[in-house]
Amino acid sequence: MKLKRFMYMLPCLLLLLAMTACGQDQQQTALLSSTPVEATFMLEPSQPAARDNVTFAVTVTQDGKPVDDASEVIFEWWKEGQEPHMMLPATFQNDGLYIAKQPITEPGSYFVYYHVSARDSHTMKKIPFTVTATKEPSASATTQDSPVETIAGSQPEQSGTHDHGTTRH
Repeated sequence: MKLKRFMYMLPCLLLLLAMTACGQDQQQTALLSSTPVEATFMLEPSQPAARDNVTFAVTVTQDGKPVDDASEVIFEWWKEGQEPHMMLPATFQNDGLYIAKQPITEPGSYFVYYHVSARDSHTMKKIPFTVTATKEPSASATTQDSPVETIAGSQPEQSGTHDHGTTRH
């Protein structure tokens, strides 16, 4: 009688043991994929001039693979010394690429923060860039379109934090 009961319980115990082992494998896989997301910023054109339609873009990856399910990607941009900052939501394109377009009418020094929230992670970076004035056509200009000055363009990414304080967004 005890042997019969043992024979019925043995498969149940083995099944329980196997399920526990599989559950640990799934937990380890989940821990491995909790690597923070990474973002690579791009500005197009790289040296914008006044009246250009500027494209802010960020490619979001995790473990080297595109993140196509970010919960929020926003570009916060402003001209140096001016408030409030403009908040520009990005739209998903493909392969982890999120973009937003914005015409910028005035030359000057600008900043942009990208904010990426995806998979329980948030990353952001502040990037300075310069918008140059468009070149005025001269009296000796031919019928061709006048070229655009490209004196200063986007600068390397800079890590940093910022304080929104009482700024309205």
